[in-house]
This record gives sequence, structure tokens and C-alpha cells, in this order.
Amino acid sequence: ATATALRQQHYEKTKANNYLDLVSTFDKLKKDASNPTPVGDQALIYGIMKMFDPNSTVREGEAASIQRATSLGGVIGQAAQQAVSGQKLTQDQRNNIVSIAENYYNTAQAQQDKIDEYYGELANRAGIDPYEVTGFSQSINPNKQSNQNSFNIGEFQVQVLN
Repeated sequence: ATATALRQQHYEKTKANNYLDLVSTFDKLKKDASNPTPVGDQALIYGIMKMFDPNSTVREGEAASIQRATSLGGVIGQAAQQAVSGQKLTQDQRNNIVSIAENYYNTAQAQQDKIDEYYGELANRAGIDPYEVTGFSQSINPNKQSNQNSFNIGEFQVQVLN
């Protein structure tokens, strides 16, 4: 396998995982949560809706937005009703939404870590620097453990399965 072929496969898996969009949406959501205004609250609700359904377009009218958000559950549904009607959310509501989004993000990050680790290992076996495929290189990662059974990507530790 070539670095180009593995990089393309890695990108396609990453894209199918909606990871790149999710990272961007989560970063925006965290910023929106720190803007305690009705507009910031609406952006926060739209952000979490986009995290749950990244391929949707969140342009529908207010009634459709409330209906969609309400189906996501009590915390988000109630917050969506408040935000769309122009009422500010409480800080607890904002914190709950960020917590839900963070759990969702962490799950997606764990899935992406597995994808990165898999393609990094394929690159190693083919004699290719993993950085050329995944953007992460075991050889330049200061947290990499020498036993080759695990390594860190950012704050996440990845276990190599044999």
C-alpha cells in the first residue's frame, strides 16, 4: 500500500465518521455556550442539533426547530423552546447541553482514535511514517510508550490490539 492510498482511505473513514464536521461544530458550541444571550442560546441549540444530525440543514422555521429539538429529550427540548421564544437559558441548562455535547464528542473521538490507530498501524507495517497517513506520528509523539502496545494522541491513550 502507498501513503497516498492509505491517506485517502483514512480520510474517507474519517469523513464517514463525520469527525471533522463534529470537531468544528463542537468548538462553535462551546463558544456559543459562553455567550449568555438569546441569540447565543439559539446558536447553542442549533449546534447540538447539528452534532446529532450533521447532514441536516438547520434552517427550518421556529416551530420545526422546537419540534425536532423536543424529540431529542427533555433537557434539550425545554431549552430549545425557551431559546426559540427568546428566553435566556439558565447557566445550568447551558452546562447540561455542553455536557451532553461533550459526551457525544468524546464517543466520536474514541471512534476516530481507533481509525487513526488502525491506519497508523497499517502505515507502520508498510514502512510508511504514520504521519503521512493520519497526521499523527508515533515517532514524534512525546507521550508514545516504548512497548508499542499503546500510544497517546492528544489527551487520549490508544491501545494497539494484536
